[in-house]
Parts: sequence; structure tokens; C-alpha cells
Amino acid sequence: MNRRDFIGGSALFAAAGLVRAAAASTAEEAAKAAVAADAVAFRRQQTSGLIESMPMLQAPAETSMGIVWSVTAMANGWVDVSESPDMSNARRFTCGGYGLTGFHERVLQVRLTGLKPSTRYWYRIRAERIDYRRNKRMRYETEESSVHSFMTLGPRTPSHFCVINDTHMNRPALGMVMAKLAELKPSAILWNGDALNACETVETAVEALLLQPAPGYASKTPVLFNNGNHENRGVWARYLDQILMKRLPTERSPRDWELGRNFAVRIGDIALIGLDTGDDRADDHPMSAGLSNFQPYREAQTPWLKDVLARPEIASAPYILASCHIPLLPRASEKDNPMWWTEYGLRNWGPLLTAAGAQAVIVGHMHEYRFNPPDGTRSWAQIEGGGFELGERRFGAKTIVNPGYFPTVTDVRAEGGKLVVEVWDVWHGRVAGRHEFSPRR
Repeated sequence: MNRRDFIGGSALFAAAGLVRAAAASTAEEAAKAAVAADAVAFRRQQTSGLIESMPMLQAPAETSMGIVWSVTAMANGWVDVSESPDMSNARRFTCGGYGLTGFHERVLQVRLTGLKPSTRYWYRIRAERIDYRRNKRMRYETEESSVHSFMTLGPRTPSHFCVINDTHMNRPALGMVMAKLAELKPSAILWNGDALNACETVETAVEALLLQPAPGYASKTPVLFNNGNHENRGVWARYLDQILMKRLPTERSPRDWELGRNFAVRIGDIALIGLDTGDDRADDHPMSAGLSNFQPYREAQTPWLKDVLARPEIASAPYILASCHIPLLPRASEKDNPMWWTEYGLRNWGPLLTAAGAQAVIVGHMHEYRFNPPDGTRSWAQIEGGGFELGERRFGAKTIVNPGYFPTVTDVRAEGGKLVVEVWDVWHGRVAGRHEFSPRR
């Protein structure tokens, strides 16, 4: 099998992994077997060839889509996009957009613009090896993928998305999570923070986001990404937007251009809002060494949130959900520890969401599924996803045994006149919690 054929057939490797997983005795063994087999098959093809990973769709919107993939050498890249599966009348989008193209030795990214809302498109990625020196610039072989497809977001997109969080590059947990996503087939995936542990080099980010998950997991299902606190760890965390693309500046006013991670999108009847809670340490914490400035960042998101809640496409949605990594509501035992929740978010974002009649806030961070229902002070529930641990968690030399530690996939969909949220415990293969919400009045 050559490299080009492998890229087109990666879905078969993923499917084979799921078949093997189904025959395993436990979910954990199934996930390990599937991930290990797919990783061996995938990396065997990497001894030659320019395109290293399948494309990752990200930062989706009604009229734009981001695409990122990894390469093995210095390369230029582009994406051909068509409204037809035969790729007729395709448009070409280059890496880097106007002017000088954004060639790179490890990662290529392309932004597709001028698309139609809730519309299916077909695309393929291409890469061309470049020898770039001061007095020599040579073009070498070009490599392309098979044809993939995606649907843009919008009011007519199926009202269905899934949430994962706190995977921390853990292979067994990722195997379970990816298998469930492949089964549920959502319109979009929200990765709600802590995909990484720390990011010291580009290789860490490439591994965590492009190579380690199931091949092709985001080649037809776009990813919305909220930063977790661990996305702020490491020297290379400052350059993470080379892989995790920021939102288009045209999605916000000039006042808010620095809020590159925040998003407000329609997925059918659901308006989904993404907020960035920043680091879990205070800016003046000794371990921050004066390198953090997150409190002004949180404060800048408050007027942005107020404005997007008033936007017609958001205000008209039957369901409004917000998402962020660190919880707004603490457990009683966590209230005195500012690392476990964001008091600023509760005091400032919470009332805005209540005024809009938002139904829920989806969070992560604490690695344990939890549900806080609405009460007399707020309209919204808080739904907290689990982490990567399987029954126990280690803090240094201390081990905490807790059957509530398990990876989750939160399945959110509108059906039968209700918003249904099912939190899947993918370790035990069961629904840990099911919650229903009525449309906003």
C-alpha cells in the first residue's frame, strides 16, 4: 500500500479497530487493542511520504472551516473544495492565504472562507515538498489525500454535537472516547480542554491532536476547541495556534480581536458558546513566575459574551449552551480552593447566561462526572465531564480510589421537542446520566 492509498483507506483501519474492540473482553482491553493496532498500521506508512496525518477539521462556522494536517518535511500546501463529490468546479485555498504562503516543516493549515451555511462540501488536501534556501528554492513531489467531506454549521445543520475533555494524551482513554465518537456520528466535536499535559515542543501538539487520536477522527467531523489549563503549560504553548487555529477575526468586533478562542455558533437548534477560563493558578502564583495575565483575559470576555447573546442567530435559538473548561460551580469541599472553579466566571458570566435563559454550562477539569441542576438563582445546569482515569487518580505519592473516575463522551442532541444530554461512561459502556431540557421561552 502506498502513502496516498493509505490516507484514503485510514477509515478502514479505524473500522477494523472497532471490530477488534468489540471482540475484547472489557472496554479498556478493547480500547488498548484498537489504539495499538491502528497506531502500528498508521505509523508503518510513515517511513516514506510527505503527508503524515489525516486532515483535522477545526474552528467550524457557518461560512468558514479550518483544516490542519502534519507533514514530514518542509512543504507548501493547499485544499481543493467542491460542492460535488466528483470535485467538479473545485476552488483552491492555499496555506497561509494571501501573499506569502505559510509553508512549514511539520504542520500545514488552510482556512476555507466564503462557504454556505449548513452545506455539505467535499475536499482533499495536498502538500508539495519544498527545498528552501537563500539562493535556491526547488519544488519536488506533490502528494494528495483521497476525497473527504464535511458540513458547515448553521440553523439547518443536524442539532447534534459531542463533548470530550481531560484526555491528557492517555491512549486507553482516547481509544474508548474515539470509538464512541465514531458510533455517535455528531455534527461537531467539542474538545473541552486538557487534550495536552504540557506543550514544550511542536511534536507534543502534533502527537496529541493529529497522530494519537484515531486516524481520521476529525476528517469529516469538525472540532471546536476550548483551552484547558494544561494548554497553558510549556514553552510551546504560546505557539499552539499553529495547530489549533484561532477563530476568524471577522467573527467579532475589533474590540474583541484578541479573544481568538471564543466562539458562538449555531448547530441546528442549539447555540453553543465557548469561553476560555485560562489557567487554574492565579496570575501572581509563584509557579507562574510573572508569565500569566489571565484575569484581564477573563474580564475581556464578559462584554463579548453579553454581545453574542444578543446576536440574532444566538438569541433565536431554542437552546443555548455555554462551555468552558474550569467549572463555574464548585463542590462544597472545593469552594475554598480557587484552582477547582472560577469564581469570576460564576459571578460575571453566570448572570448573563441566566438572563438569556441558557439551559446548561458544560465543563471539565475535575475528572469526575457531576450534574448540578438549575436552581432559583440561575436558569442553567452545570454538566461536568469525566477524565482519563480508570477508577483511581494519583497525586504524587498519593492514590485516590474512586469508581467515579472514568472517561466520558457527552452526547448533546435536540429531539422530540427537547434537548437531550446523555453522559456516556465509555469505560463501562453505559450512560452515567441523562438530562432533558425544554426549549427557551
